[in-house]
Formats: sequence, C-alpha cells, structure tokens
Amino acid sequence: MHTPCLDTFAYRNPHPGLRVFEVDHPATQAWQHQRLAAAGIDRPEMLTFVPVDFEAYALATGTPPSNTSLVRTNRSR
Repeated sequence: MHTPCLDTFAYRNPHPGLRVFEVDHPATQAWQHQRLAAAGIDRPEMLTFVPVDFEAYALATGTPPSNTSLVRTNRSR
C-alpha cells in the first residue's frame, strides 16, 4: 500500500528560476492539493504538477511499462 506524502523541495527551493516538476499518481496529487489548500499553502510559481499513472504509462518512453525505472536525482550547481 502506498502512503502519500508531501515532498517539500518545491516550497523551499533556494534556486530562483529552477522549475520543479512533481510527477506522481493523479490520486496522490489530488490528495496533496487538498492538504495544501486546507493548510492555506499556495503553489509556488515554478512548480508544475505532472500526473502519471505509473501502472499504465512509462514516463521514460511514453509507453506502457516493461522493466522501466524512474530515477530521482537532486543536482546542485
């Protein structure tokens, strides 16, 4: 069972001009939007939500999944 959480990097992003793409399941993002709204937290301008059903869509290739991995990296400059 997946327990949704809130990744706060987009809200504490110290790099002006760095666009953050938050990729997650549509239901998880809906939950996140509800929690943020209830807390009175506005979406940062440089944050883009990307809803993806990972069981039906492979992000890397744009095709149904077949041994595809998604790697999250944090890169500092």
